[in-house]
Amino acid sequence: MLATVKILLTRWEWLQELAEEFGRHRAKEFNVGVERKDTGVRYEDVAGIDSIKADIEEVMKMILGAEEYQAMGARAPRGILLEGPPGTGKTYLAKAMAGSSNVAFFSANGSEFVEMFEGVAAARIRDLFRVARKHAPAIVFVDEIDAIGKARGRGNDSGSKEREQGLLQLLYEMDGFEANDGVLVVGATNRVALLDDALLRKGRFDMVIYMGRPSTSNRFKILEVHAKDKPIPREGDSVWESDALLHRVAELTIGYAGADLANLLNEAAILMVRKDAQAIDMSLIQEAMDKRSLGLPSARLPDSEAKTRMATVQAARAVATALTPGLPPLVHCSIQPRGGHMSRIIFLPQVPAFSSPHTYYFINNVINNVLPMDSPMPAPGAYQMNS
Repeated sequence: MLATVKILLTRWEWLQELAEEFGRHRAKEFNVGVERKDTGVRYEDVAGIDSIKADIEEVMKMILGAEEYQAMGARAPRGILLEGPPGTGKTYLAKAMAGSSNVAFFSANGSEFVEMFEGVAAARIRDLFRVARKHAPAIVFVDEIDAIGKARGRGNDSGSKEREQGLLQLLYEMDGFEANDGVLVVGATNRVALLDDALLRKGRFDMVIYMGRPSTSNRFKILEVHAKDKPIPREGDSVWESDALLHRVAELTIGYAGADLANLLNEAAILMVRKDAQAIDMSLIQEAMDKRSLGLPSARLPDSEAKTRMATVQAARAVATALTPGLPPLVHCSIQPRGGHMSRIIFLPQVPAFSSPHTYYFINNVINNVLPMDSPMPAPGAYQMNS
């Protein structure tokens, strides 16, 4: 009998340990403990969002207890929601907040809270905030927060119910019952319309910051950051006193996000090594852009009457568009197949572009009707006409 009781107690303790293990948060920890693993990102590493960084730095001063704000009765926000397309630097900015301020940083994905077992999501969120308050001041960053913060009532399956329990626990933790607990919640999403209204109310996410795709000047600043460790010529030309290449790339890369620009320069560096070049030039940048937007190059078309006819038509299109008032300068024309495209014409974007009424007439009635194209202007990137 005694042996049976000991076995049952052992199993009960094992089950308790298993339950506690399932309820522990899965967030990555930075600036916590003896090792204090650093995020490795600072504000100077995040370029092209100067106005946003100014607001963020002000919030971090309040979190760290700056006296000038306390004297005026200013309260630090409970949460900041970063909204915007993928690749615009939301996660990078959150890491910079912790790295520059040297505060504890807990990074989690919204999907990490939900499991097949009921109650796990709420337990993990409880544990995450308990640990964060223990190491306050701290930042709790939840990437893809729509995975846990989606509006309630959109499903009756067990998974939806478990997610809603996690959402209710998150609402409770952000409700502000513990004033000045020193924990700032930073959420990131590109689907803010799916979030629950209770999560978006003031007092939880006090600030909603939109991080869109950068302008030309901001693209140049981002390129400067990612070009630091790459052999890129920094000389000027007749237009720019310095960094003429980066300025031209910034003009060409309309619609590119920060991650796209970093990938573009990395791809150009790979091509430089492959071709045994000494530096990254415009031809390598253009080839990297073609690879990104059009796909890998295919085998050359065999010589034939059809190839000659297609080359003639493409040359006629290039000449016609180059002579059309209002269009930007033509910089590239090719019939080398890439991806699913047989030919392409690329323009250098300028301001104002496509401003002439005659230009609109030409594009709509000549290019689209007389010389059909399957994708007149794919975005993002330079103005392109593909067929």
